[in-house]
Amino acid sequence: MKNRLFLLCFMTLITTGSLLCSEILHEVTILHWNDFHSQNIPWRPTHYNPDNHEVGGYAYLAAVIDSLRDIYPNAVTLHAGDDFQGTPISGITRGMSQIAILNVIKPDFFTVGNHEFDYGLSRLLALKDSAEFKMYAANLRQSQEGQRLFKSMWVPENFPFDVAIIGLTTDDLYTLCLPTNLEDLYVENVTETAKYLTDSLTQEGIDFIIAVTHLGIEEDIKLAQNVPAIDLIIGGHSHTYMNKPRIEGNTYIVQASSQGRYLGEIHLQTDGKTIQTFDFNLLEIRPDNISPNTKVLALVEKYETQAGDTLNQVIGELKSDWTREGVESNLGNWLTDAIRTYTGADIGIQNNGGIRKGLSKGPIRIRDIWEITPFGNNIVTFTVTGKEICNMLDVQVKQGISLQFSGVSFIADTAANKAKKVRVNGKRVIPWKKYTLATNNYVGEQIEKYLGLSPRQIHDTGIIDRDLFIKAVKDQKIIDSNIENRITIR
Repeated sequence: MKNRLFLLCFMTLITTGSLLCSEILHEVTILHWNDFHSQNIPWRPTHYNPDNHEVGGYAYLAAVIDSLRDIYPNAVTLHAGDDFQGTPISGITRGMSQIAILNVIKPDFFTVGNHEFDYGLSRLLALKDSAEFKMYAANLRQSQEGQRLFKSMWVPENFPFDVAIIGLTTDDLYTLCLPTNLEDLYVENVTETAKYLTDSLTQEGIDFIIAVTHLGIEEDIKLAQNVPAIDLIIGGHSHTYMNKPRIEGNTYIVQASSQGRYLGEIHLQTDGKTIQTFDFNLLEIRPDNISPNTKVLALVEKYETQAGDTLNQVIGELKSDWTREGVESNLGNWLTDAIRTYTGADIGIQNNGGIRKGLSKGPIRIRDIWEITPFGNNIVTFTVTGKEICNMLDVQVKQGISLQFSGVSFIADTAANKAKKVRVNGKRVIPWKKYTLATNNYVGEQIEKYLGLSPRQIHDTGIIDRDLFIKAVKDQKIIDSNIENRITIR
């Protein structure tokens, strides 16, 4: 009898313990996207798209968010930055088109990305006042001792447990943006800011912390390693496609590619301290089987109408696909040739980061040029010696070659970190001779970073790069670009 009573008590304790364990597991649903880059209308990817279907478009992304919010009313929607820049409409409205659309979707959390500064800090702060959603970036101040320009964190009140979501943007802003666009902005170290915030939160009894970051996947990994108090990092900036989370220690890291092709969907369980289960999917946005959000669709059409028929005007024909992949690309060759031809410079230069998309062969529209080079940078020129050309190419080889060139060829000896057999216009470089370089003002303002050159007088030609490229297409009419082995890797 005693044994039966003991067994009954023991089983009761086990059952009660199991019930208590199940009761303290909380389910959380998170929807997230990043690096939308004003791709408001559906588009057709040239990679990983064997059936050539269209993807994305804000009206369709919004519709999927609406459906999931209906199924999961407590779902949290998080945006990891860079909604601005990429298509003409963002440039024409200086970001207002994106704020208006997001005002309909109303993400719970928006971390400021580097491209949100493309129209200047003052413009961004004005747009922030028009936003009906909150912008976050804990590591940005008005000045070193000044106030924070954006909110640092959000502590949701409707969660069944204590959780904090913090926003962090890249501390490399001064090399990613035009310095003149940042005014007196002070950028704090991401890791130090995160440590300070997580220490403060854990002291207050908040043990579950999410970081919505615009750092890039490699920096997210470092953040997880250095700040293990963060349970989940939802990232952006590197446009990384992830079909499963990266796990560093107890920290989960995810990202949802770019341009609205995918929406990240997370279902996790937590005891309020650590993640117990984690289900992650990337939902491809397929307009062919989605009914659009009508309010967002009306806004998209309104802004596209503002752009007028001019953007869709065909100005030339492309005989071979323009691609931007590789150390040397045929699109990079064409762009730098156009810069060199227009300016009469000895060498034309274009940064890879300023080439935002490729183009399939066929008609070339004004819109395509806007989308290939959307930043509206001015073309500038400056003078270098032959010796400086060799030195700057050495810097590029050491850094990994992030520029495209016209008028110069060389062998990149990656073992020695040297540029060898340097030729300008097919001739040996004369060390004391002066040569003219032409590029965009983004590179021009950062010649030490890209080229290892000392500051010097830089002449602004006054022409915007995309206007130059549009004129070049109109002049050439039929274009067949090739790889010419301007850069040979040894």
